[in-house]
Amino acid sequence: MDAAAATLEQAVILAPQDAKLHGGLGRVYLQLHDFKNAELELKNSLRLDPQNLAYWKDLSSTYYLAKNYPATLSVLDVIAKVEKPNAGTWFIRALCYDNLQQAQPALDAYQSFWNWIGTKIPTRSGKRSNAASF
Repeated sequence: MDAAAATLEQAVILAPQDAKLHGGLGRVYLQLHDFKNAELELKNSLRLDPQNLAYWKDLSSTYYLAKNYPATLSVLDVIAKVEKPNAGTWFIRALCYDNLQQAQPALDAYQSFWNWIGTKIPTRSGKRSNAASF
C-alpha cells in the first residue's frame, strides 16, 4: 500500500488539478490510517470536484476513524442533502452523538437506525417492542 501512496504522490505532483488522483491518494491514506494526509487529499479532491459523493463519504470515514465526531456529523449532513441516509449512516451518527455525550440526538439516530432496518428493538425486559414505538 505504501508503494501505491508513493506512486499517487508522484502523479499528484504531475497533475495537481486532477481530482481523481487526489481522491485516490486520500483513500490510500485512509486505508493506511494516515488520517491527517487523508483529510488533506480528500479536501483537495473536493475543492476540484465538490459534487463527488465518494470523496465526501471517504472524508466522513476519515473523520470518524480519527475520532473527529463533530466533523463526521458535519460531513454526514452534507451527504444527507444529496442522498437519503441509510441504516449504516444512522448508526454512525448515533455513535458520534454517543461519543459526544449528546443523549437525545443519539437516541433519535438509534431510533432512525432501527426504523430503517425494520426490526424490533430489544428492551430491558428481554421482550421485543415495535421499532416505531421505541
